[in-house]
Amino acid sequence: MSSPAVPFTPASAEEYNLLRAEINAVAIRGWRRRTTSSTATTATTQAGAQKVLEATAPIVSGHIYRVALDASVSSSAAGGVQVQLTYTTNGTTPTVSGTRLRWQAKPTVGSNTAEQFNMAANFVAVSAGTLRVLAAFHGYLAGTYTMVAVSDAPTDLTIFDMGVSPAQTGADF
Repeated sequence: MSSPAVPFTPASAEEYNLLRAEINAVAIRGWRRRTTSSTATTATTQAGAQKVLEATAPIVSGHIYRVALDASVSSSAAGGVQVQLTYTTNGTTPTVSGTRLRWQAKPTVGSNTAEQFNMAANFVAVSAGTLRVLAAFHGYLAGTYTMVAVSDAPTDLTIFDMGVSPAQTGADF
């Protein structure tokens, strides 16, 4: 004979949050996939960056989120490309000149050769709301730049909820 289930009552709010974090750990809260290449750009500044895609996710105060971009870039000339993630948390549309979550540069070889580009950033929510993240890019030197995507090599922008954010550990040097 089996025992009846006994409801569990956490002893404190901290215990409740830890249990909730374990249950909800590493869940995808939002994502966007693009299977066509972006519009090409000759822009060499952040203000002229080419928008590629946007992902949206509901956020919970005190949680840490991991935003990941998996993409491929190509350029007509050797140089470099800068990819940036900008965001808002109040439901408004992020812009290319908005608040940056992260930016990353990558050298390019030119000859319109597609090169893998991956980046990720952490975001800790200080209030509940909607996180909207925009991926955009521009070149460093004269040339034409494209974020390349096809059905079997898409561009993905994913927002993971990593659970309740612990206090930072370690030290800066």
